[in-house]
Amino acid sequence: MSFGPKPWKQQHWDERAATNFTAGGIGGGLVVVNALFALGGDPSAAALIVGLVVMAIGLTTVWFEIGRPLRAMNVYINLRQSWMTREAYVAGATFAFGALAWWTGTAALYVAAGVTAAVFVYCQARMLRRSVGIPAWREPALLRFILATSLVEGLALGLILRLVLTGGAPVAPSWGLALALATAARHLAWRRYRVRVDAALVPAARRALAAAHPLAWIYGTVVPIVLAGSAAWPAYQTIPLTMAALLALYAGARLKWVVLTRADYNQGFGLPHLPVRGVRTTVQGGGNGK
Repeated sequence: MSFGPKPWKQQHWDERAATNFTAGGIGGGLVVVNALFALGGDPSAAALIVGLVVMAIGLTTVWFEIGRPLRAMNVYINLRQSWMTREAYVAGATFAFGALAWWTGTAALYVAAGVTAAVFVYCQARMLRRSVGIPAWREPALLRFILATSLVEGLALGLILRLVLTGGAPVAPSWGLALALATAARHLAWRRYRVRVDAALVPAARRALAAAHPLAWIYGTVVPIVLAGSAAWPAYQTIPLTMAALLALYAGARLKWVVLTRADYNQGFGLPHLPVRGVRTTVQGGGNGK
């Protein structure tokens, strides 16, 4: 790989880091959704455990990416400046509240786990924003998309779990309505992100995001919304709702993967004046001529 003014794909975060963002958003979103049900007096211990396990999978993959894994504890020493450090602390709080919620069954602890899980996802989004050398990541609109898709993924996985645990028994129509509204909001966030970031992207990154448009619009929004409408007819909702949830979940995870592993070109070096071999230049602004 050559370095210079032309952008190139970043080499610091690979698929293991992308898995952390993907799994962290899915698991964190599920814990958040479960906390919302806890507010209504209907938390699910199974959903909480699944959410925490998926979060743990993401954190484990990024741990394996570290060149010296035994130094992973160093992540805790820069709380004032590092969003990665904040992510680590908030993740620990989420697991602690989650364990206590599972042990005691207290609704307030489910809610506390959901609040810290939301902050965890926010920290992940801010980590991307701090990568100022990569136009596709530093765009502020990406933060809104990360938060929106995490909520969609949490709803989708929560709906799948509920259908599995109840043996396909009918669920409240509010599940379909919530999934439809969340996917629509996610698509708006995705479109806003693409419009705002487009001018800053190199052609390869722009093509990667453009290629993901059918996934975002058709399979990640239109089809899930249509299928989610089946929640109004309980006798025929199980299969359509399951398909809607699977498509919404896959689309969100895939879109994040594209942003993290396909559009991850930096902006290159800013060199306003390039040296040319054999051409003598003079320094402007005075001097003694020596």
